[in-house]
Order: sequence, then C-alpha cells, then structure tokens
Amino acid sequence: MNEWVRQVKDFHETYGLPVKKQGELGQMDFEEMKSLLELRSRLIKEEANETVEAMADYVKLTEENRLDERKDAHKEILDGIGDTIVVCIGAALALGIDIEEVMKRIYASNMSKLDKDGKPIYREDGKVLKGPNFFNPNLVDLM
Repeated sequence: MNEWVRQVKDFHETYGLPVKKQGELGQMDFEEMKSLLELRSRLIKEEANETVEAMADYVKLTEENRLDERKDAHKEILDGIGDTIVVCIGAALALGIDIEEVMKRIYASNMSKLDKDGKPIYREDGKVLKGPNFFNPNLVDLM
C-alpha cells in the first residue's frame, strides 16, 4: 500500500471514519450513501477552494510587490494542496475506491497524450492536450 494511502487509512481507522471495500457504496442505505457523498464533496470543495484562494493571494501580493508578505500565502498553498490530497484519498477510502489502481491507470492514460513524434501537445494556456494515441483509462471494473 502506498504510504500516503496507508497514512490516510490509519487516520480514518483512528478517528472512526469509513474505510469501505470496492462495491460497498452501491450496497449502502440511500440516506447513509447520500450523507457520505455530500460530506466528501464538501471536504474536497473546502480544501480546493482554500488552495485556490491562497494561490490568488500569492499572485496579488506579488503583483503589489509585497514580497515579504507572501510567506503566509505560500504556507496556505502548501497546506491546501496537502489537505486536498488527504481529503481526496480519504474520499476514495470512504467510497471503496482502489485509488492506487485508479492512479496507475490514469497515469498510463496521461502518458498516451503525446503526439505521433512522442512530443507533448499544449493548449495556449499550458494545459497538456490529447494526442492521436490517447486512450481513456479503463476504470469500469473498479466501480
């Protein structure tokens, strides 16, 4: 088990948070399932929003040449990214998702985005685009 997943699993077990097996989400009582998904959605959104706000603060302070004041914003970016990863791994554990296998398959898919010459293709803003050999990750059997 990946160290990050193991650590979040340990946190969940220590604090009595759910760690489900694959397929258990679909077997849950509707209200329990709804509550779990709503909580996990709120946690992910909260941490992601805090990260985005910290990044905007960092840009603003830089733009205003208040470079000595960026330390707190930088710390909040680090904390936000870390917390977002933790809540996403926690969501995977709570929903019975094999996040390690999901990530392996997404990695393989992402690496298939290269063009026919093995070079990356970028959108104007820097986003990596899909090349001719791109394939979607097969995740159906993990549901």
